[in-house]
Parts: sequence; C-alpha cells; structure tokens
Amino acid sequence: MAILCLLLAGSIVSLAGPWLAGLFTASILGELDVRPGLLLSAWLAILAIRSLLSFFTTYRIGGTGQQLTANLRNRLYQHMQALPVGYYQQRSPGETLTLLSTDAAIISRFVTETLVRLLPALLTFAGAFLLMAWLDTTIALLSILFIPVYVVVMKLLGKQLRPLSRAWVDANSQMVSLAQENLTMLPAIKAFTRESHEQERFEAANTRLLQTSQQQLRVQAILSPAIGLLGGVGLIALLWLGSAHIQSGRLEPAEMVSLLLYAMLLVTPLRTLADVYGQVQRTRGSAERIIDFLGQQPEPADEGSVELKGVRGHILFEEVSFAYPGRDPTVRGIDLEIQAGETIALTGPNGAGKTTLAHLLMRFADPYQGRILIDDTDIREARLASLRANIGLVAQHVLLLNGTVAENIAYAEPEADGAAIEQAARLAHAAD
Repeated sequence: MAILCLLLAGSIVSLAGPWLAGLFTASILGELDVRPGLLLSAWLAILAIRSLLSFFTTYRIGGTGQQLTANLRNRLYQHMQALPVGYYQQRSPGETLTLLSTDAAIISRFVTETLVRLLPALLTFAGAFLLMAWLDTTIALLSILFIPVYVVVMKLLGKQLRPLSRAWVDANSQMVSLAQENLTMLPAIKAFTRESHEQERFEAANTRLLQTSQQQLRVQAILSPAIGLLGGVGLIALLWLGSAHIQSGRLEPAEMVSLLLYAMLLVTPLRTLADVYGQVQRTRGSAERIIDFLGQQPEPADEGSVELKGVRGHILFEEVSFAYPGRDPTVRGIDLEIQAGETIALTGPNGAGKTTLAHLLMRFADPYQGRILIDDTDIREARLASLRANIGLVAQHVLLLNGTVAENIAYAEPEADGAAIEQAARLAHAAD
C-alpha cells in the first residue's frame, strides 16, 4: 500500500508541472494576475518533491524486488537438492548454475529496474491524456491514434528479441559449463599440453555469446529510438493542429503550452513501455528455463513408513533392472545377496553398472523392475533420510568442500567434537 501511495503521489506531482507551465505563460502574457516568480518557485518545489518521491519509490520497490529474487534463488536451490542424481547426469553443471546466477539476475533486474518504471509510466500516461482531453478533446484523441502504431512497432521488434534472449542464455550457459569443466580438468589439460586447444574452444564459445549479445543489443537499441521518432511525429502533428486551434480561438496560447508539455509526458511513458516490452521478451527466456526447471520431477518423496534403526546390513537385490533415460538398460535382472558384515568387490568394465548398483541402493534412482531389501525391508518403504543415514559412501571422485580438513571429515556429523574427528581420521588411515 505504501508503494502504491508513493506511485500515485509521484504521478500527480509530475502532472502538476505542465499545469504550472501554462499558468506561468498566462502570467507572462498578462492573462493571469500572479507574479511569475511565485509560479517559478512553486515549479521548483514540485521538481524537488518529485525527486524525493522518485527516490523513496525506487528504494521501496527495489528492496521488495531484491527480496523476491533472494526468495527465488532459495527456491531454486531447494529444488536443485530435491532433484534426483540422474537429472544432473544428463546436463552440464554450468547449465544448472546459470539458473542461480544469470537467470535469477535477469529476473532480478526485470523486477527491480523494469517493473519499477512501469506503473508510474502508466499512471502518468493516463493522467496526461485526461488533462489533455480537458484542455482540447480533438488533440487528445489525435495523440491516442498513434498508440496502435507504437504497438505494431514494439510487436515487430519484440518478436526478434525473444529467440535472441533464449539463444543468449544458452550461449552463456555453454560458456560457463566449458570454463567449469576446464577448471576441473586442469591437471589433465596441462599434463597433455592441451592448453591451446581448450583456449580455442573457450574463445569459440565466448564469440558465440558475443555475437548473440550484439544481435540482441542491436534490436534493443532500435526499439526506443523508433518509439521516440514516432512520438516526435506526433508532437509535430499536435503543434500543427494546436496552432490552427489558437488561430480559430478554440485554444489559448497558455493552454497550448500545457498541452505540448502533457504530450511530451505521453511520449516518455511510451518510450518506457517500449523498453519494458523489450525487457519482457528478454526475461521470458530466463523465466521459461526457470519454470521448466521447477517442473522437473523431484526424487521420491520421503514418505516411507519404516524408520531404519539398528541396521545389521543384510542386502538383497531381487531381479533388479535399471536404465538411464534414453539409454539401454545398464543392469538387467540382477540377483545379489550380501550378508551382514561381508566385504565384497564388484568388478567389470566401465559402464557395466557397478556404480549404478550403489546408487540404486541409496535410492539416487529407482529400478524399473525388481526390488532391493535391507534387513528384509524394501528400501522403498523406508524413510529416505533414515536409509541414507545408515549408508556410508566413498565416491570414486574426490569430493572436498572448500573448508578445513576437520570440516570435510565431519561433513555428515557437523556436531562431532575434535576427538571423534581424529578417531575417524585414524580409522581412514588419514591421520598422518
């Protein structure tokens, strides 16, 4: 409500300027018995008030928009953790991280910069038109006739912005993914002296992003000047018609000054609307990616009725089959029994399904056939958190947090004390 009041007050103050200009003109021409200096002082006060209102409005709306963006990032990150591991196996990490960085930033700029200007522009446009109609209905209607032309121009140029915006986000995602991949692979790149090759790959990705950005900028740069040109044509038509009305006695010179300034107020919101329309097309690409991401099915909800406690560790795979999306089955009809306390090793070539079996045991994915039991309990019936709390995983890839050694050892038990951390290090033969 406070923001709405600030917006209304700002529009009213903006509309007072042309009215004071008309009074000032009438005072100079001797048609109004008011000192010009007094009117100029009032005009200066209006400008100061408008600046203050603009500051408070932008600050309040901007703060609200930033809070919304922070909430969006939290929601995206929450969904990232809820998605199954298989989702990320089909996509590059950069594609997902772009959602949190680039896409969220685009939404943020749209809310805090673009939408901030929209409502005041609409209110100013409506107020300027009503006051123009009060001064001269014919001229006011003539100004409205230009609006369909504005809309057509915005539509034609806006159609080109939407696909370019999606292409820009995709190109940026590819560049980020490549950079992240190369940082991960840096030892191998140096070992095999592939720096030049990877530099060429990055430059190619960066060039694609640059070209898309330039195309996007070209269309965006045309939009606002085109609307400004149409607005200038409208102002010339208004001057021509207004001068004819003055000669015929239908309009006073002071009223003509107010009309002209109100017409300029009409043009400014139209240019703002043109910028907003262009930003909408750019933002739609990011919004579509975010909506598509949030629409991805999360991993099975933690709705199991069984709390796994005092697990002995008897594991049984019964006729288990699994396939990654769009691929042939990785494992078919696997029967495997592991006794409690037994140590086994699964061997085989790459892609044979060794890691897949571990992931199925932890329910990173579910088999499309068969079942897996721990201590005679189907893991689908167990609460997901309790299942994973009873399994320790040492991944085949080194996974380290950007923190201390102690923080890494105690990751699963953040409340562990120093003695427990040291004991764990000794058991893992890492104490030295």
